[in-house]
Amino acid sequence: MENTEETRITGRVARVVSIRDLIINRGRQHGVVEDQVFKVLDGDPYKVEDPETGQLLGEIRRVKVLVKVKEVSDLFCIARTYRTRRINTGGRGATFSLEKMFQPPKYEYLVETLERHPRQREVDPDKALIEVGDPVESLLSDENDDDIASIAVWE
Repeated sequence: MENTEETRITGRVARVVSIRDLIINRGRQHGVVEDQVFKVLDGDPYKVEDPETGQLLGEIRRVKVLVKVKEVSDLFCIARTYRTRRINTGGRGATFSLEKMFQPPKYEYLVETLERHPRQREVDPDKALIEVGDPVESLLSDENDDDIASIAVWE
């Protein structure tokens, strides 16, 4: 009988290359393929305690960002942020500015980044959302990336 169960690939961030690109310490030899999606997780899980008893109920990890593999070598891969969000940067509700209130809406697409404050092109380690050593795990085929919220900044 053939085993068709999908296995999740886990690894770590090996290097942050830019505000959108990072290197993961898993590659072709580990089963990574181009266009595969990985979740970058908080390094330390949050402990969930029962407020009444103080009993540890479990742990959860927050998703920092989703990345899609763009290049694969034998031992590592390069992945990039890929999700976009459409936002109104113009008038009619975009701000509380009286000046913009009477302007038409202006919609822009922002791309998820690896920084908390994406104003610089190079990643400042003090502002980086992603750090070397952060855990990563691949999405399974039945997981929908639209259902996964992240804490990334959109630029």
